[in-house]
Formats: sequence, C-alpha cells, structure tokens
Amino acid sequence: MGVLAVLTACLWVYVLVRSVDVAFTTDESISYELVHGLSAVAKTANDHWLNTLLMRVAQAVLGNAEWALRLPNVLALAIYGAASLWLVGSLRAPVGRLVCFALLLGDPFLLEFFGLARGYGLSMAFACAAVAVLFVLPHRGSGTRLVARFGLVGGLVAIGFYGNFSVLNFVLALLAASLLDVLIESARGRVAMSRRNWLALVAVGAAIAAGLVPGVLRVEYLHAHHALFYGGNVGFVPDTIGRLVMTWGYVDVLRGVPLPGWALTISWIVAAVGIMALLYVAVRSVLDRRWERMHLAAVVLLISVLAAFLERSVLGTPWPIDRVALYFILAFAVLLGLVLDDIGSRRASGLASHMLTGAGVVVLLLTAAGVIRSANLTQALTWRFDASSRAMTDRLIALERDRPGTHQPMNFEVVYPRNFAFAYYRDHLGLSWLHIVIVSPGPLPIRYPPGGYAYDVPRGYPVKLPSGAYPAGRVPPDGTELWLEPPGAG
Repeated sequence: MGVLAVLTACLWVYVLVRSVDVAFTTDESISYELVHGLSAVAKTANDHWLNTLLMRVAQAVLGNAEWALRLPNVLALAIYGAASLWLVGSLRAPVGRLVCFALLLGDPFLLEFFGLARGYGLSMAFACAAVAVLFVLPHRGSGTRLVARFGLVGGLVAIGFYGNFSVLNFVLALLAASLLDVLIESARGRVAMSRRNWLALVAVGAAIAAGLVPGVLRVEYLHAHHALFYGGNVGFVPDTIGRLVMTWGYVDVLRGVPLPGWALTISWIVAAVGIMALLYVAVRSVLDRRWERMHLAAVVLLISVLAAFLERSVLGTPWPIDRVALYFILAFAVLLGLVLDDIGSRRASGLASHMLTGAGVVVLLLTAAGVIRSANLTQALTWRFDASSRAMTDRLIALERDRPGTHQPMNFEVVYPRNFAFAYYRDHLGLSWLHIVIVSPGPLPIRYPPGGYAYDVPRGYPVKLPSGAYPAGRVPPDGTELWLEPPGAG
C-alpha cells in the first residue's frame, strides 16, 4: 500500500502543476462568467452550484489566476485519492488491490478534470468517498451504525451531486444500494434494528431527499430547455463504454463520428468482462447464500446502467459519454476489484495465486504507461483548441506594447466558442483595450445575433463593434496559430 500511496501523491502533484500551466478552457471560462453573475449564461448546464460557489470563494481569497479558480477541484483529488486508497486497502488479494487501484487512478482523462474548474473533480471525489464509506466502514452489529452509514453516504453523494449535476444517476444508485443493504442486513438478522433506528432511517432518508430536490429540479429545468444535449445516440456500448475506452487511451472523437474498429472491439470486451463479473456474483450468491460487498457493488453498477437505459427510453436523453459518464469507471472498478478479490482469496497460495498477482501487476503497469504517455502540461483533451489561448494572449499584449502612443482599440477575431477563453484572459489581465470578436459562418446560439456578424463580447453582452478598430488578427477554426497583423491592418 505504501507504493500505491506514493503513486497517488505523484499524481496529485502532476495535476497541481497542470492546474498552473494549462491554459484556461472555454467551458471553464463560461463558469468564470457565472462566478460574476452573468445571467446570459446562467441557464447553461455549466452552472454546477457547488463548483460555481467554490470558484467564487477561491477568487475572493486568492484572485483570478487559473490555478486559484481550479484549486477546489485540485484539492478534491486528495479526497478522491484517500478514498481510493481506503477502498483498495480493504481488499485482501493483491490482484484485487492492483486492478482496483489501476482502474480508479489510471485514467488520464479522469485525472485531467481534477485540474480543471468544471466540477467533475468535486463530484467524483465525493462520490468515491461515499463508495468507500458504503463498502469499507464497519457497521454490523449496530442498527445505529447502519443508519449513520446510510446518512453519511447520502450526505457525501449529495455534495458530489452539487459539484456536478451529471452524477445524478450514480447518486440514486448509491442511495438505493445503501438502503437495500440496510433492509437485507436487518432481514438476515445481522443487525438488530430497533423502532428508533427505523424512524431515524426514515428521517435521514427524508432529509437527503429534501437536500437533493433543488438540484433535481435544476436538472429537469435544463432537460426541459434542451440544455442536456451532450451525449450519444447510437447505443450504450458504442457511446458510453466506447467513448470511455477512447478517452482512457487519451484519444478524443467528435460526437456523431463512428468509433474506430479497435475501440468498438475493446468496448465489447469491456462489456463482456462486466457481464462475466455480474454472472460470477450471481453464481456465488446461489452457492454461498451470502450477502457480501461484491453483491452490493453489482447492485450499484446494475442500477447505474439501467438508469441510463430508462432515461433513454422514457425521456429520450442521450447516452452518457466521456466526461458525463465518468462515474461508470468508479462503479466498474469497485465491482471488478471485489470480484477479483474474492477469486484471489479463494486461491491464496500456489501457482494460480502468483498468476493472478502477475496479471494485476501487468494491468497496473499498462495503466501507468498510459498515464505517462498522455502526460502533458499544455492541453485538456476535450478542449485541445484552447491549448494556445494564454500564449496567444501574451502575443497580443506584446503587439499592444509595440504600439506606443496609440489609443485605437484592438479587435481580435475568434471563431465561436473560443471567445470565452479569451474573454477570461482579457478580464483577468485587465486588457481593456482588447475587443474579443466572434466570427461565425452560420447561426450562433441564442446568446448572439445570427448570421455571421462580428460582435464584441465584453462580459458576454453582444454590442456592435466600434468602426475603425485595429484588426490585430484572428484564430482560425482549428485554433492552431494566431495570425497577427493581416495585410492592410493598421
């Protein structure tokens, strides 16, 4: 466990450095606008209440720098790492520990979100803490402990839910599994539940439900206003599992673009592994007639998957993909870790045990190689086009510095939606002379007038540009480089 703890600490340092060096992204900049109370974007799905609140607190205490606004999510990795180690440390077989650790902390795409001010890090941290409490915290023999554990799980997942609303299905899955565990433990006589305990359970459950209601209403509002559009429309395996496979390999694919053949093949293999793990749990439950942790993990994963199918069939919600499906990694890691732990514990000695441990080492080494291969201090996978935003801003500052005595405003053309990232840097660095201009060949979202017009975006309000402003350059649609001083400028 000491080696795993050191690896976790190294990952936290890596994420901390990224939070300083990686340029602010478009979606983070929208969240930054929300911190300033910009009503024009308040109806977007970017407003995750706890994340927005903590960004506001960080700004008030530490300022507007990228690392300061990202700090709440960076600190959340400490919670996620500690909960992961607690969970992994509760496993007995080396193969279970190694594979569970690799799945929880070996995804470079997941790690990225702990270094971004988007709230996904907050939600995953508190969700993982809730999972650790549910699966590790002792409770047998005491109805009071069992009720207290249910309340702690509910409180942690509720906090995670307000960190990022995308984990709602996982919140419901954990609460349902935790309640089911109370009922089964009581029915089997393992825990004596008094009348006072049952009343306390109802009261705690009601308090958790009441705490979730505002967030659930917010999600329903976003759904009714078609703000929850991010997802896939092909199927659970190619969309949800497939996109997670792609991002695990640090390969992005645009929505609507078919997966490459290799990714689709791996996706079906992962699905088969999950099904086999569930079948193993079912077989052991029949043979052993016991209710153990891996049965609880199976319930969590099954409810999470069924919720996605139910949403798709009833509400028409897109299949969850990449960043809005990260909780499936947590559910899958716990189930597979517990199943392998059970298998490894039944073969505690001999050649089979060594082979299982060797397989766990191989999985850990492969995931470590993947993290090292994808490691960078320049970009976030989903927002690669923002990688040069800060560098381009520095070049604009240098251009303005080389124009002494000029009071003419500078126009900087940006293809939507990159204007948000540059608007952040203009506000953060106090570049009052810089006009961020939206250039689009087609209709823009409702925030902006349609038709390819160029509008200034101070604080996001569309204002017609002043005539005769200095055209400093533009960012091409692929965001590769800045074209400064086009012919005839100045």
